[in-house]
Amino acid sequence: MSATATLPPVSDESRSTPSVVSPRVRTAEASRARLLGQPVRLGILRALLATETLSFVELKHLMNTTDGNLSMHARKLEDAQVIACTKGFQGRFPRTEYRLTPGGREIAQQYLQQIEE
Repeated sequence: MSATATLPPVSDESRSTPSVVSPRVRTAEASRARLLGQPVRLGILRALLATETLSFVELKHLMNTTDGNLSMHARKLEDAQVIACTKGFQGRFPRTEYRLTPGGREIAQQYLQQIEE
């Protein structure tokens, strides 16, 4: 004996209508999600939202990651102009500091609000 399952008919009310979002908006949202959605990059954004600037060493300890990994993720955010990097010296030691750009602060806040919803 073969039993076939039948599904109840779908009412018009339960059908979801396709959203009318332009491909350009979807592409921008997808590229933003790829840029900011990485755990290390998201951690950098959250840390920099909490304070004005952080050094490379401070971020490295906060993110619990390697120099190369942090450097690569920070470079991606810097290339997208989300964060700014300042290199200098503190005494005789090199010091790299990161801060959010004004546009980067807005993008980070919007993205974090979006993923919390």
